[in-house]
Amino acid sequence: PGLGLVLDEVHFDRYNKRYGSDGIHEPLSWAKVEDQVTDFRDNVVFADIMSTEKASHSMLDWMIHLGMHRFVPRHFEEDGETSPLIQAALHVARDTKLKDSLEDTDANTATENVDKDSEEAPSDASKNS
Repeated sequence: PGLGLVLDEVHFDRYNKRYGSDGIHEPLSWAKVEDQVTDFRDNVVFADIMSTEKASHSMLDWMIHLGMHRFVPRHFEEDGETSPLIQAALHVARDTKLKDSLEDTDANTATENVDKDSEEAPSDASKNS
């Protein structure tokens, strides 16, 4: 989501190299206002990002839909290792499958134990005779 995308610092390296020492232009720098820039970023920009996210949940919505996408290298990109996101999804799938399997096993064992107990318990009629 674009909400948290922030250009943290503007760099004037090329400008300063080309024009900063030509005698006509002054080099550009943030050094004199660094504290003001930091305060503005922290107190205005980041505060706005946080309050907007709190109200709109755009990052949360984006994260919820990540699983719908495949993150695979395109034909012109190198095949690399599986991405951390895919690895996490595979772990969740494996753990969920394991958990479901254990729950099914526990349910079957419990059913078998109930059946076994009812076969071993004498009926009420045989107790009274």
